[in-house]
Amino acid sequence: MAARRSILLTLDALDTLYHARVPIARQYLQVARNYNLSLPADANESKVWKEFYKAFKAEQTKYPIYGHAEALRGLHQGPREWWGDVIRNCLQGVLRQPTDSTTNPEQSCGDGIPEELIEELYERFNSAEGYSLYDDVLPFFAQLKALRSSLDASSDLDKKTHLIVAVISNSDGRVDNVLRSLGLQIGSPRKISLKEDRLHRLEGEHDDINFVLTSYEVGYEKPHPKIFEYAANLAASPRKMSECRDQWYLVHVGDHFRKDGEGALLAGWNESLILQRETDPGVSQNSSELPVVRIKSLLDVIPFLKKAVNQD
Repeated sequence: MAARRSILLTLDALDTLYHARVPIARQYLQVARNYNLSLPADANESKVWKEFYKAFKAEQTKYPIYGHAEALRGLHQGPREWWGDVIRNCLQGVLRQPTDSTTNPEQSCGDGIPEELIEELYERFNSAEGYSLYDDVLPFFAQLKALRSSLDASSDLDKKTHLIVAVISNSDGRVDNVLRSLGLQIGSPRKISLKEDRLHRLEGEHDDINFVLTSYEVGYEKPHPKIFEYAANLAASPRKMSECRDQWYLVHVGDHFRKDGEGALLAGWNESLILQRETDPGVSQNSSELPVVRIKSLLDVIPFLKKAVNQD
């Protein structure tokens, strides 16, 4: 039997491809000090992280998925407002200053936290200034490129195996900017439709990642199957994945056992690989009988893709 026509490799972003350049709490402290905020004597990374987590969870409860639903109704400005409130409330907690509702928000965001500080922190985590790639990421994409080149060497277009690479992230649109800033080439879904026109199929051949999909765009977060389904349909466009599922082999890689590992398998992926990063809180919580595979490096993904190429 001929090799499968297409492989979809989906990757998590944070703590799989990249990580905070230095701890987030330290970056918040550094920027706050640059703006000469009157930080209390006990303002350390532990306290900032505690306040950050509290602010993050509160905003997540009030406006799930970065305010996705409210933004659609015109009641929220989305990630910029969402993260602005997290930053503001985090630093407010560190400063121990009650919010003064009578203050002009255009002058100080209503609580003594300068708008410029909030903007700087928001933009810092929109680029390589806030994040770094893991050491195995660039070698991994180099091997992916070599694998794609070997697949493109086939002269039989009808039997060619296509490899599409996507990112699925429980985040907002800044993921795309971060990856680009870190030196990766990112395409878009319109480039990958597997039409008969060979030129159309090869438009994205130089991209490391064909498209990035975030929970804010879709309105669902991993492990919900809808976000995986959305990614699969983008890859299979103009068809739906359900119409051609037997022509695809789906592989997912992430760092969180429940959100990535179980989520992908329950959404119908063929393989779900968990990367054992030290920052992952979910890897040790393996109470499932699902066949999630643990790997030590992104380079361990390549054999699974080669197996998919040769799958009968």
